[in-house]
Amino acid sequence: MYIFVRYQASMQNVWDQLVTASCSPFLFYRAYMDYHEDRFADYSALVYEGNVLVAALPCTISNDGLLVSHAGLTYGGLIKINGMKSNKIIEILNFLFTEYKKIGIRKVIYKVVPDFYNNFGSQSEGYALFVKGASFHSRGLSAGINLKLGEFPVKKIRDCKNIVNGRMTMQSTDSFEELFREINKNLMGKYATKAVHSSDEMALLKSRFPNNIQLYELRDFEYGLCASAIVYEVCNVAHIQYMVLTETGMKYRSLDKLVHEIYGLYKSKGFDWLEFGVSTTDNAKNLNVSLARKKEEYGATPLCYDAYYLDLL
Repeated sequence: MYIFVRYQASMQNVWDQLVTASCSPFLFYRAYMDYHEDRFADYSALVYEGNVLVAALPCTISNDGLLVSHAGLTYGGLIKINGMKSNKIIEILNFLFTEYKKIGIRKVIYKVVPDFYNNFGSQSEGYALFVKGASFHSRGLSAGINLKLGEFPVKKIRDCKNIVNGRMTMQSTDSFEELFREINKNLMGKYATKAVHSSDEMALLKSRFPNNIQLYELRDFEYGLCASAIVYEVCNVAHIQYMVLTETGMKYRSLDKLVHEIYGLYKSKGFDWLEFGVSTTDNAKNLNVSLARKKEEYGATPLCYDAYYLDLL
């Protein structure tokens, strides 16, 4: 018999213990989920079988009653004990949807962890949603280099060896201010918007997750910052959260050098994927063709971030 428990702040340690035991993405730790709790109303739940915590669902709720797993994260989905079989996953999701319906929830958007995060897996969740009659809400198109099979393009390697790139070495740093100034300058110029995170928020998250969030940069002694990237180390994936090229870096094609260095680093560490993030906008209906092409020029292949819509009526 399953027991439904709404998450409360006093349950943080219990929640985090499940995240650790399940080898789930670090984004599911409450120290990450709750950094922007002022922007998202938490509606997460824990599922017990008797006295044993077997699963949890990170969720938020909007003002109009839309339940999202999870609106403040790239993805959501079920956090579950290791080795859970498909039939049990389906049972627990059906149980959760029934319990949420009892407390008035009628609409759900469920963002599964992508399949290429293969230390986690969400195929059974996708199947359970299909059986419940869920439809695709969005398919964000990303791109990534398979570090076990793919090779970095020879042409891009040649571009790394000009006089400026040849004298720079990638360095790790904890200072985010200059990167975000460049990002926001670029975003305001092209799209009249700013980055989702601020430099202070990213510094806070880095302090909480120093082993998972990395900032790399190429800096020349004459020209200063040329290129920079924030990488999230999530399970088997090195996910590029932000990447920026300065005007000088653009002149010398320094982004090619930076991506090549990151590629080599995570290949040597045994990661499976170097992933660049989505190239879609407007709920994934529009593809930024230029951005997608630039990623594919590094040998990246298409990957999807899927979200489902489920009506509980």
